[in-house]
Amino acid sequence: MSATTISDHGPSGPEKWGEAALAGYQPVPDVLLMKQRELGLDQTDMLVLLNLTSYWWFRDRRPFPRTNVIAKRMGVSPRTVQQALKKLETKGYIRRADYAAGNGRMAAAVLFEGLVSKLTGMAREDATLSARLLHMTASAGFSGEGDAPF
Repeated sequence: MSATTISDHGPSGPEKWGEAALAGYQPVPDVLLMKQRELGLDQTDMLVLLNLTSYWWFRDRRPFPRTNVIAKRMGVSPRTVQQALKKLETKGYIRRADYAAGNGRMAAAVLFEGLVSKLTGMAREDATLSARLLHMTASAGFSGEGDAPF
């Protein structure tokens, strides 16, 4: 019997979603889903957060979602979305800020550095997740201490 490799199980990443991924695709760290209770997030908070991250296409570009659009997607009131945003902000997972839009006007944006930092720490502290982190780091060619991206 030969060894099974990841490639034997079909495509990974967006390829596994097929044509549906062409309409948009977002990778979300597993630690966010696995630790949602420890993060103090309920179902509404998680769905608002996933909607927010769907606007975060590039790490260095600030997403600027509209609460009424998210509310309509979720089938809830804009007030429900605003309450979840306030909770996410209070917990330090997101930060809302204004930035100069291309037309010279100021626009609202959401920043995720608090959530990224918290999830990184949780991934390092969890034995299963840190083992995955180390495996992925080694697979990506990081050779040792001081070399890893965390």
